[in-house]
Amino acid sequence: GFFTGSYNIIQGKIKRESTGEHLYDISGKWSDEIYIKKHNAKEKDVLFDVKASRIHPKIVAPEEQQEPIESRRLWSKLTAALKINDQDVATQEKNKVEDEQRVKSKSREDQGLPHVPRFFEPKGEGFDIKLENISPDAQEAKKQITDFIFNTPTSV
Repeated sequence: GFFTGSYNIIQGKIKRESTGEHLYDISGKWSDEIYIKKHNAKEKDVLFDVKASRIHPKIVAPEEQQEPIESRRLWSKLTAALKINDQDVATQEKNKVEDEQRVKSKSREDQGLPHVPRFFEPKGEGFDIKLENISPDAQEAKKQITDFIFNTPTSV
């Protein structure tokens, strides 16, 4: 990628929530193997082997039911152009999306309004999910997360 010189890189830290203590590091490629190691340790273990895993089809709402800023809907015209190898239309569609985002950003800036991420809030060097008190029960947690993502009002 742009910053690392490599593609599909994933990096992360696992911290103890109560103290902020750095416990583990996660690294690798989301398209290959993802590793975990104790912070300050030398040896790493495979956390997830993408190539050995089974691919589950995505479950997504039809485009007309998606919010205007959802990636599949937002970039659908660009994606369609790329699929037929029409670089001119793809570039035009990319520019349309980016120009619209610049206009919205400038409008917020002119009004003195900060960009407020929908699902996460800045905390130190990273971000915390805005969802609190996630249940330890897997089924209840899944319901909480699904409701949080799909029933949270947006300001588009």
